[in-house]
Amino acid sequence: NFSTGALTFVPSGTLASIASTAGVSGTNTITFASTAGFALGQALTGAGVPNGTYITGLTATTVTLSNNLTAAASASYTAYPTIGGTTGVLTPTSIAAFVPQGQTGMITANIGGTGALVVDVLGATLAGNASFDTVTIEANASLAATASLAATTSTTVLIGGSIDGAGATAFTLGETTLSGAIVNAPDTAVKGLTLDSAGSLSLRPGKDLSVAGALNNVGGVVAAD
Repeated sequence: NFSTGALTFVPSGTLASIASTAGVSGTNTITFASTAGFALGQALTGAGVPNGTYITGLTATTVTLSNNLTAAASASYTAYPTIGGTTGVLTPTSIAAFVPQGQTGMITANIGGTGALVVDVLGATLAGNASFDTVTIEANASLAATASLAATTSTTVLIGGSIDGAGATAFTLGETTLSGAIVNAPDTAVKGLTLDSAGSLSLRPGKDLSVAGALNNVGGVVAAD
């Protein structure tokens, strides 16, 4: 399992396990005869590697880690599948925030928990069912959700940000504040909805919007495509 704070990802399998040749406690590099089989972004486990450590740099014989070793390198190190491009279950708790990294933060795992989803990159994708306490799309960031997306407390899309629901099955978004856009939305339920002048929510044909509480529209757009 790959754990960082209160965030745990259980991957579907092991990609590579390779014997080390050197690595000094207090540094963030490990040397191998060959790093073939490792990849950037993979979680790494083994002697001296703190929970939550992943590969940030890679040469033919050296791995650079996101954390320093707490003991000298020894024996084999195992790299697990990245969250993107595999299957598994990602579980955040209320003190964790899950932030997709990189230009395209592709996540194919199902996600469940009470943590926060914070998207601050363009091109993040959730291809599995996902549930959080809060969802925040930062300014000029984007998220494509192709299954179900739920936020038990609130969803906020800042100006220039967007959620694309093309192919999604359902949105349950809590108290929703839109300065950005939700497009191609499936059937969508919110506790309340606030749209500022740049905010918009557009539904796919035949899909419905349910607002349980207040609707506060200060110039935004709600539309059925």
